[in-house]
Amino acid sequence: MPSTNGQGQHTATGIPQLKPQPFNTAWPEINELLTLKAGQVVVVAGPASTGKSFFSHTIAARAALIFGRGAGILSAENDSLFVQQRLYAAECMIPIRALTGAGSTDHHVDLLKAASDHLTRARILTSGETSIRPARLRAMLQRMLSEGWTPGIAVLDYYSALAEGVHSDVSEEALAAVAAQLPAIAEEYGITLFLATHLQHPFEDENPKPENIPAGAWRIADTVLMLRNNGTAPRRRITVTVEKSADSHTGKSCDLHFDGWYGRFSSTALEGGPSL
Repeated sequence: MPSTNGQGQHTATGIPQLKPQPFNTAWPEINELLTLKAGQVVVVAGPASTGKSFFSHTIAARAALIFGRGAGILSAENDSLFVQQRLYAAECMIPIRALTGAGSTDHHVDLLKAASDHLTRARILTSGETSIRPARLRAMLQRMLSEGWTPGIAVLDYYSALAEGVHSDVSEEALAAVAAQLPAIAEEYGITLFLATHLQHPFEDENPKPENIPAGAWRIADTVLMLRNNGTAPRRRITVTVEKSADSHTGKSCDLHFDGWYGRFSSTALEGGPSL
């Protein structure tokens, strides 16, 4: 945990520190698996199209909406505007395709406006960059502080873009060396840091193993969550398994519904949902 000055502030930055606490993700199943703490790194891994980005982005947005803390999302795959729009679409349950005008209606426009107003009041910063180097993370956190926000959570999307661009040919050793800087940043600013990552090495039947997670990501993680597909697109069940935990949750799992039309996760405990 970060060192404090006796008044609940980090001695280096003066940032109010978050106390370890259960985190309300709005998903009862995930709440049973995950206790977010200041200074913690959470790695979210899984095959393609399991919703790693949506999952991490939604948790960050919930942190801002529920607790009023600053949330930052650095994406190497999508620009800042699209990251925001996906959050809006998930918040008001309209199809993602409507974001580009395809199939959109006046009703969709009204819903997007309402979601935009709702999320704009939350303390969420988004940035789309080809690289998500630690310096960019620090710049985002410093911007939060300049706005008078208390940084609470940040998302880096993806591990493979830590050194150069997401599609660059960078060695695992180089990525691991950059990733090794992240725990110190999380501790310095008192944030929970989510790092989404693709998998390495072949695996069969959509059933990846912990060894498919990049070694550099595994080493820095306090918690590792693996997302696995159970179903077919666009609406399917995603199993979330704790592969590594600082809180003795390793091996526990739960199911969530993931709706690719809306880019939205929901609890399997909730019945129904909009028809497509």
